[in-house]
Amino acid sequence: MQKEYLDGVANLTAFVEGSNRKFSAPIEVSFVDVKMFLQDLEVKEYSCALLYECQHLLSPLEEQEKQITNFYESLEKVNEIISILDPEAQPTTVLKQKAQDLVAYQENCKKALSLIERNSQSILQCVASSEVLQHFHQSTFQKKVTQVQITFQVITLHFGA
Repeated sequence: MQKEYLDGVANLTAFVEGSNRKFSAPIEVSFVDVKMFLQDLEVKEYSCALLYECQHLLSPLEEQEKQITNFYESLEKVNEIISILDPEAQPTTVLKQKAQDLVAYQENCKKALSLIERNSQSILQCVASSEVLQHFHQSTFQKKVTQVQITFQVITLHFGA
């Protein structure tokens, strides 16, 4: 009986230590990673503070992903418009419409970038100010934001956004 008790305590201790390691392991600040981590927390009914902080972070991360997608979709439209093979062969009305579309998609990129920058500051501040999210890594998140900023700068330099 005592051996069974000691085995049970040892198994429980190993489980708790494994869970603690898993929930303090580095997590990337991204919508997908935080959502998966949050799902693990809800199954395990783990730390209320950690669960709350992750839930609080999930919505801004989802919005960030939407804005990044919006930026790249608008960028794709800009590239389609500027890749007209022979502008002289196009009727004037088509060229005027393409020029208006180009300006509109460039504005969409600009607005999306503004939202991305604002959201990223909020997300990074949330992670930095939280004691329970200190094991969340921000490098990949920051690289994504920087890549959008650089891409917008290239658009601005080449096409005058």
